[in-house]
Amino acid sequence: AQSDDCLFVHANAWAPAQWEYITSAVDARSSMAATTARYTFCGHIHEPMLYNIGRDAHAVAFKPVAGTPIPLGTQRRWLAIPGSVGQPRDGIVAAGYALLDTGPPCITFYRVPYDVETAAAKVRRAGLPPDLAWRLEVAR
Repeated sequence: AQSDDCLFVHANAWAPAQWEYITSAVDARSSMAATTARYTFCGHIHEPMLYNIGRDAHAVAFKPVAGTPIPLGTQRRWLAIPGSVGQPRDGIVAAGYALLDTGPPCITFYRVPYDVETAAAKVRRAGLPPDLAWRLEVAR
C-alpha cells in the first residue's frame, strides 16, 4: 500500500509476492530502486533495521537504538524494518515498532516488554507448533 511518500510492503518492494527477506544493504538498495517512495517500510524479517540511499545509489545500513529519534535527511531515501510486535528475531524479548514523524523527518524505533510467558503458554495450549512458542521466548 502507498500513502503520500510512504510505501508499505510485507517483505520487499522489488517482488512483494515472493516474500524474500531484506538482510543486507544490497537487498535494501534493490527494494528502494523498485519504488519512487521516499520512505519504504518492510516487515517479514522481524529485526529492526534502517537503510538509506543517497545520490550515489550506495545503500548504508544502520542498527537503530530504541527510543532514540533518527533524523531522516531529505536528500536520501529510506527503508525501515520496524521489527515485530509478535515475534522479534533479534534476541530482544520485547515487541518492536517504529514511528515516522514527517516534520522535520525523523523515525524512532521502540521496544515494549510484554508477558512472553503467557503468550507462549497460549500458543502451546492452542496446539500450535512448539517452535512458535519457543521463538517468542528466545526472540529468534
